[in-house]
Amino acid sequence: KRIELFGEDAKEIWVDEVLATDSRKAKMLDTIEFIKESQDTTMEEKLQLYKDSLEETYKGSPEAYFLDQKPILAKIFFSIDSVQNELKQMSPDQRQMAINKIRRDMGFTEKMVQDMEEIDADNNHRWDVGLKYMEERKKVVSEFQGEQQKEKIKALREKYFGDEAITIEYEEEKDGFFRFERPRYYGRN
Repeated sequence: KRIELFGEDAKEIWVDEVLATDSRKAKMLDTIEFIKESQDTTMEEKLQLYKDSLEETYKGSPEAYFLDQKPILAKIFFSIDSVQNELKQMSPDQRQMAINKIRRDMGFTEKMVQDMEEIDADNNHRWDVGLKYMEERKKVVSEFQGEQQKEKIKALREKYFGDEAITIEYEEEKDGFFRFERPRYYGRN
């Protein structure tokens, strides 16, 4: 829009603002990379570093609205490898308690935490079912060929996914996408 209104002069007029925005992005990327590589810090320390960096980077800036996007900020934190590695080491109950604590510490209301816990439970169930399906699917693929293989896989999809079997089939057959082979991110999917 700026270029539309001011032409090429827009780049010079707003160069400082663009550089400042780029600098803030780089600072957050550096923080995320540091947390990602950090193996000797606790989950609490990782979260505090993340929150402090967000506050220092965005408070008072044109992107300050970003600080109010708690679900997005939580998804970013849950996407960090070292966070996931720590969550994977926990029992399911410990993991859910840790995820809930992270959400509370990030400013989620108790209602939001409860709602997200329900979504997590649904995701956990879907992953359990999906991984069982993939295990049986691999067995079918190794033991059968041609039409017999297709029929057996179709029956497996219906067994595990019911009404969603058609969607799963489309993803697998048409797109080559196997949703339960993608990475699992606790607190996200």
